[in-house]
Amino acid sequence: MPTLETDRLRLRPLEPADADALTRHQASPEVMRYVPGGARARAAVQALIQRSQADWKARGWGLFAVEHKEVGEGDRLPGLSLLEQGPEVELDMILAEEH
Repeated sequence: MPTLETDRLRLRPLEPADADALTRHQASPEVMRYVPGGARARAAVQALIQRSQADWKARGWGLFAVEHKEVGEGDRLPGLSLLEQGPEVELDMILAEEH
């Protein structure tokens, strides 16, 4: 699974250890207002991570955690995922509220 880097950012596939950071911002109704299903509890975030890991293994693409190299913790969630109702692929981008 790829890791992409710029001078400032590191993009890497989601890992189970990302659940706390992702839950903090995905539990926010404001952050998730345009995402189907709205705010997510920890169990839903963990399921999202598991689906993304399965997508990386099966398809060669999935969701990334984006880490600022100086700060560390990821606060963005870009990547590709399958739509739940069909075979179409969508580009995902969820940003923490401060962004």
